[in-house]
Parts: sequence; structure tokens; C-alpha cells
Amino acid sequence: MRIYKQDELKSKIKSGNFAPVYFLFGNEPYLITHYTNLIIKNTVTALEDINLRYYDSEFDVDEIYATAFQVPMMSAMKCLVITDCDFSKLSEKQLSVFCDLAENPSDVSIVVFRYTDMEISFKKQYGNSSNKNRDKFLSAIEKGGGMIVEINHMTTGDLVKTITSGARKRHCSIDPQVARHMIERCSDDLTTLLGETEKLCSYLNEGTITKELVDKICIQSVSSVIFDMSKAVLSNNVKTAMKILDDLIFQKVKETEILREIANNYIDIYRVSAARRAGLNTSDVDAHFGYGRRAFVLNNALKFANKLSQKQILLSLKEICNADYMLKGGSSMKKKTILEMLLIKLIMISSKGETVC
Repeated sequence: MRIYKQDELKSKIKSGNFAPVYFLFGNEPYLITHYTNLIIKNTVTALEDINLRYYDSEFDVDEIYATAFQVPMMSAMKCLVITDCDFSKLSEKQLSVFCDLAENPSDVSIVVFRYTDMEISFKKQYGNSSNKNRDKFLSAIEKGGGMIVEINHMTTGDLVKTITSGARKRHCSIDPQVARHMIERCSDDLTTLLGETEKLCSYLNEGTITKELVDKICIQSVSSVIFDMSKAVLSNNVKTAMKILDDLIFQKVKETEILREIANNYIDIYRVSAARRAGLNTSDVDAHFGYGRRAFVLNNALKFANKLSQKQILLSLKEICNADYMLKGGSSMKKKTILEMLLIKLIMISSKGETVC
């Protein structure tokens, strides 16, 4: 079964070559919505209130089928958008109606099945017996000339291009390295980055966006803040590490989330350190574990790995595991105190080395 990529979808929309039925899934909900809107814009040419229909998880299959074959009013096509349809919950009759619609589609309507909250199951469980309903429907889409499209996160390079292009459209400019810093600081979420780009341009009005301006104006993601905390730990800076922890607790970030991000930092350090001992580099780690556009964290981890021995890294991971156990019910101690103790122990391991037990 062929699964199209978003570039192929974009090309077909641009050329006006529309499929009768679309099945859009992946891990980038912003782009899934974006391409859904492009399909609508290019097919529903008038009277959206009549020719455009949205359906959520609560819908009438027979109504959708009947609507798909109704002649559009003063428009090139009708468009029906069904969001997050759970095929495992459909009856045999409901599935049969959808399969008929996909295999013998209407020539007056475009039907879009889009998924914004179910990206993991679609990628990992496709073809499993537990998804026979969906697999049958996907086969019907293919037979009827529809498109099954996987829309995933942009690469870091594509995100940089999107940021620089967005700034240019608003009469501003941003160096690619500054755009990369913005991704590291804010997150790799496209919706967040577009919002932050607009915020920077509105503040600046016109001119060049600098690294200093990004640090001043843009929000900092929790993972970026905790990276700064890890950096303070490995620099033996107790005061800074504790202040960042206090700020996170004040912002009501859950203790388990804080610990998870600390653990992620040290896991990255361990992987990079192990790869280096095996004669490999960060690109090998990226390829094996699939960091994708988060590959920049490996370069940061490499800097930390240069400061720690293998034993120090393992001791640190052991203390993180102990803190995890205590946070999840293994201690009556206050959760903040558990994290404070962990930071102190990590600093002791970093500063005193292998003498720490």
C-alpha cells in the first residue's frame, strides 16, 4: 500500500490534481490542518456554510455518505472533513458504508479523514490484526484513487527556512544560526515557532532579529530551562541550579516532568559517551535512536560528556533512578526536597568525581 509524503500532496494540490478521498495522519497536527485548509480553499469556491461540513468523533455515517453525493451549490466541489475517526469502534455496517464511499467515491465532493491526536497508533500498529477495520478502509481508499498521506515534523533545516521566510514576509531578517538558537530555546513545535516569529517581528517592526532579542522576547521551553539547570549542575553552580528549580516549581511544572527532562539530558550524555568509546560520533547516535530535528541536543550532550567519566555518568543515572522511585511513592519526603537532594548529589558527582558513592 502506497503512503504519500507531504511534498507529493503539496505538488498535487498546486497542480489542481485532487483525490476524491484523503487520509491525513502523522505527528505534525499544524501541517495536517494546513493541508486540510489548502484542499478546502481550492475546492470549495463559494458558500462554505453550505458546501463545507466538519465532523468530529460523533457522526452519522449514513449522513456523511448522503452529503458526499449531494450536488454543491455555486461551488466547484463540496468538502467533508472527518477528524480522528476511530475505525475500531465502527460497526460492520458503518465500516461498509465508509469503504463504499472510498472505493466508489463521489465526483462532486472531496472527503478528508484527518488525524491530529492519534499519530503513534497509525505509525506503529498499521497492519496489525487489531486494526483490521482501518486497514480495510485504507485498501478501499487506494482502490478508489484516494491518497493516504503521512505528514510529519519538519527537519531542523526546514524549520530554519520557515522561520527566516516568515521573518522576511514581515520585513525582518534573521540569520540561520539565530533561527537555530530560537528552535533550541523555544522548542521544535511549528505552531510555537510561527507564533514566536510573529511576536519578534511585531516587536521589532523591521530590521534584524538578533540572538539577544530572541532571549529577551521569546518563551523558553521547559526542556530548554532544564538544560540550563543541567548546565549549572555540571558547572557546580548550586545557586543557579536551585533558582531554576524554584522558578519551575513556582510556574507549577510537575516534579515528574522536571525529573523526566533531567533524565533525558543524562541519557543523551550516556549515549554520546558510549558512542565515543565505541569510535562512533553524534551522527551515528542520531541515526540509531532517531533524534531527527532534535539532533542538536547531542552536540550539547557531547560538551557535557567531555566533563564526566563513564563512572560519573552511571552514578548520576543511578541517583536519577532513585529520585524517580521516591517521587512515585517510595518516600514520604516532599517532592521538591527530593529534587533538591538530587541536584546536590549530581553536583557532588560532577565536582568530586569517582570518589562519590
